[in-house]
Amino acid sequence: MRSQKKILEDKKDSMQLLHLVETFEEISASKIQKIREGILSSRQYYTRLTLLLEEVGDDLTPVSGGKSEAAVFLSANEGLYGAIVEQTFSLFLSESKDKKKIIVGKMGKSLMDNFSPNASYDYFDFPDDALDRDSFRPIAQKLLTFSKVAVYYGQFESIAVQHASSSVLSSDLISSFAKQAKKKGFAVNFLSFLPNIVSGALTPQEVSMQTTSNARFIYEPTISEISEKFQNEVFSSVFEDKVREGQLAKEGSRIMMLDQSLDKIKQNQDLLTREARKAKRITDGKKQRSRVVRIFTKK
Repeated sequence: MRSQKKILEDKKDSMQLLHLVETFEEISASKIQKIREGILSSRQYYTRLTLLLEEVGDDLTPVSGGKSEAAVFLSANEGLYGAIVEQTFSLFLSESKDKKKIIVGKMGKSLMDNFSPNASYDYFDFPDDALDRDSFRPIAQKLLTFSKVAVYYGQFESIAVQHASSSVLSSDLISSFAKQAKKKGFAVNFLSFLPNIVSGALTPQEVSMQTTSNARFIYEPTISEISEKFQNEVFSSVFEDKVREGQLAKEGSRIMMLDQSLDKIKQNQDLLTREARKAKRITDGKKQRSRVVRIFTKK
């Protein structure tokens, strides 16, 4: 049995660990709030983009990527995210055998090197707390070179529930996005939103070419270039949505893992308290017996 001094030292260490876990929980809760605020702040941008596509979607031309398909695993750069990262990796590995593999995050790279060391893949470093749209663009630009991209990420249901999920992004995002926008019945003046893209600076020949193509508006420089711009924006927006969803799931999984750790730490503290009391009783009993022995020895 441990000495009373050792038990008190262990109890002190346990208390420090408890405070550390509580701090991590507060940080994760703060990050979840920050991610939600980021989603809300970008909602206006998505709404404007949807309105634009509802207005001009029929004019835009399909923008095709490459012929190959890719699978993207959105992992993490840090640990302590519970089981969600490993669960998502398991789904990714089972469904990406015939696709170009793209790994985002250091944990994903480590998992690939350990469980599929012979597989080839492209790697992107990505901070766990990145929330600005510019940080998503390098990855999105790479993904635009494929005809279809399966994105594997953790889906956030609630703080208590997260599960591995996947979504397929394809090169026909413009047409599908525009159809969805039309179903919502939005109406908007396209010119009021893109004054620097649509203007009267075209030559008569270019105007004639665009009017004969049955386009509702005159586009500068060309319809295909405007279509490509929309394709990039829609693709980046949808991909960003999956990244943020994955961030929420990871932080939710971390909070659940930390909660379980807190329960175990508190159970351990209760055990240490009982053990300390038992050790104190044993020590007090020894002292009492020693006093009795000394009394009878003196007699």
